[in-house]
Amino acid sequence: MCAIYSPAFSAVKLTGLALSFYFRKLSRCVYTLTCGNRDARITFLLFSIIAATTPVFAADKTPEKGENWTIPGIEMEFVFVEKGTFQMGGRGFLTFGSERDERPAHLVRITRPFWIGKYEVTQAQYTEIMGENPSDFQGEKKPVESVTWHDAVEFCEDLTARERKAGRLPEGYKYRLPTEAEWEYAAMGARHKLQHKFSGSNEVEEVAWYQGNSDEHPSAVGAKKPNRLGLYDMSGNVWEWCLDGYGLYKSTNAVDPVDTEDTSFRVFRGGGWSGPANYCRTKRRFKLPPDKAYNIVGFRVVLAPSVR
Repeated sequence: MCAIYSPAFSAVKLTGLALSFYFRKLSRCVYTLTCGNRDARITFLLFSIIAATTPVFAADKTPEKGENWTIPGIEMEFVFVEKGTFQMGGRGFLTFGSERDERPAHLVRITRPFWIGKYEVTQAQYTEIMGENPSDFQGEKKPVESVTWHDAVEFCEDLTARERKAGRLPEGYKYRLPTEAEWEYAAMGARHKLQHKFSGSNEVEEVAWYQGNSDEHPSAVGAKKPNRLGLYDMSGNVWEWCLDGYGLYKSTNAVDPVDTEDTSFRVFRGGGWSGPANYCRTKRRFKLPPDKAYNIVGFRVVLAPSVR
């Protein structure tokens, strides 16, 4: 009886006995085998086996600043966004015909980088985390809709708990809804100087599903052109809940703003499949009570510092 050992595998196979030994502990294992009339004592040091089977023992990758990130298991992709300063809001007709609640324009400084979902949360991802799919327009790759603000927050909390348990959360970060400032900053392409009317283009047909091309339903995420960060559907498809309560802008500049003064309404942004092109502008704002759900509203998630 002869022993065959290959360090390229995580098992030692003994011909004739058809036995496999799988090593998962750091200990010395000694086996006495008989080859003809001679006893041979063979000592296997498991360190060589561990080195040859790195995938078995390697910890899950965690988000690294400066790099995009994909959550294992649900394949939720995130784009890294550098910190920076931008002009939030519009200046009347000088900014593509802004509405009153988009003014005054003011400088906002985002002091910490974050990750934002490359796509709106899909129905498959929502079902994986929440165990249900409330959407009127069914389709695994379509954005989840018919969710309240509270539903979206609960999804983020459950996702955070899942990733914390897996050891994949950067210190001080959590999954949550984007603040209105984070949303607009990302929709505009973050630190890119050139502004577009819509997220990624001045031509709505290039980047958005809206009233004029949607055939009265949302579409699978990622079918249109992305913006300069590589984000899809920031304009059109479904509206997206933001973390903030709804309030009018102040004229002063702001640092990492989030509006929690009046939470009877929550902000949603981006336009959707049932509305006109004007609603898809990156500056456009709307509000809804947080307990209301409509099939025009979904959300996307950020991995970002906790906020008050």
